[in-house]
Amino acid sequence: MRKAASLLFLLKFLKAPLSIITLSLTAKYFGVSLDRDIWLLSFSFIIMIDLAIWGPINETFRAKFITIKESEGEIAALEHTRSLLAYIFLGSLLVVLLMEIFAPMIASWIAPNFTEEESKSLTSMLRWVSPILLFNQFVLLGNSILNAYEIFYAPELAAFISQGANILLLILLAPYIGIYSLLFSTALSSFFQIAFLIFYYRKLRIPIFKRQTIKFEHFWFFFLFAVPFFIPYFFGQLNGIIEKSIASTLGTGVVSTIDYARRVPDIINGVLISVVLTIVVPLLTKNFVRKDEDSFNANFMSSFQLGLFLLMAFVAFMATGSMHLNTLLYTSNSISFDAMKDITDLSVLYAGALIAIFLYLLFGMCMISVGKSKLYAVLGAGAQVFIILLNMLLVERVGMYTFPLSIFVAHFVSAIVMAYNYPYDKKQIAVEFIRYVLFGVVLSIGVYYSYASLVYMYTLNNIIFEIIIIGVIQILLMLVMGYLFQIKEFVDLHHKAKAVLTKFTR
Repeated sequence: MRKAASLLFLLKFLKAPLSIITLSLTAKYFGVSLDRDIWLLSFSFIIMIDLAIWGPINETFRAKFITIKESEGEIAALEHTRSLLAYIFLGSLLVVLLMEIFAPMIASWIAPNFTEEESKSLTSMLRWVSPILLFNQFVLLGNSILNAYEIFYAPELAAFISQGANILLLILLAPYIGIYSLLFSTALSSFFQIAFLIFYYRKLRIPIFKRQTIKFEHFWFFFLFAVPFFIPYFFGQLNGIIEKSIASTLGTGVVSTIDYARRVPDIINGVLISVVLTIVVPLLTKNFVRKDEDSFNANFMSSFQLGLFLLMAFVAFMATGSMHLNTLLYTSNSISFDAMKDITDLSVLYAGALIAIFLYLLFGMCMISVGKSKLYAVLGAGAQVFIILLNMLLVERVGMYTFPLSIFVAHFVSAIVMAYNYPYDKKQIAVEFIRYVLFGVVLSIGVYYSYASLVYMYTLNNIIFEIIIIGVIQILLMLVMGYLFQIKEFVDLHHKAKAVLTKFTR
């Protein structure tokens, strides 16, 4: 499982340059501006609504589909899935119609400090963006179906090609239609992924579109399983809306500043979450259904260790290279030096918050697999409410920095409670966590002071060269510290290198 997760992470990580290019182009064309704020407010609101309504079903779909497939057979699982897709489409269509009607009221709610003219622009964008609801869940569930058949890599290839087309469309359209180029490129990207899914289902002869009577009880079957998660998802999306609403009151461009700051951490977060949902959930569910405790524990610990290692490496890089990376990505006349400093500081804090988010998600998936989904749901809702309260109470004192700090605190506390309910060796989890955190702290300090010493001795004036230098320093230190802290990847690398040297010196 560790090998499959590592390969999937690598594939997803290879998409990161495309995400970074998209991000850089967005900064180039739109910078920190009102248009960018309007796009973020409207697009984020639509995605939040989508996730609040269908997110819990999407998150639990893989586990339930595999359970039905294992216990009742493939035909029954597909019959349930067809009904689910039909009702999701009808429900999304209803939401889109309501959005078209109530867009002015929604605009005044999510951006209360906007002028009348600004509210009109936001209303117009909300109406244009809302149809994305009709396609987003089909793409997510469509990929989940392939994952349930243990097809992990093909969806990543489709997403890679789709993202490349997205970049091309942005370059071609942005000079002519401005911020609406983001809308068109996003829509066409979704169409491409849907076309790919249809092609792949036919190629593998998965009869997902076979005619049948759509039964409400089949939809209800998935819905009931996901019910405990609707509360945390609701508060999670409400939290996102409130966060952007609060940020919009701090001044023009603050919403964009926060968005730019969290985009690079979000790329890493998206990769890790996708790997957890794509590989970990199906495997843990299979282990639980088959009552294979040893495999369950081994698969969980592999994911736990790999995730912590990758996050500690990322935080160590951001602690030193955040300013260089953000300067490279967001060079724009509309982004001031002060805004860039805020983006840099916030991005480091958001990178640290990923550790708590990863722990919360991984233990949450574990709770689902061992039949404690209600605990995960309650803690998820509590975490989101806690974040909302912290943001409202601290924003006047801490400003925009309260957002990443509240995310870290709330998710970390929830993860600790779920870790206490882990059914197997809790002591091993605690020991591994402390070991990996120490590895991350020592690595961060080592990279920072090594680079600072180099800069003190030599003058470096090229940003790309400086980022490469930081990366090389980190890799060299990781090779040493990874072995000293007995990180599995580096211990295995050391043994392989030793075996090769022994072979050639005979």
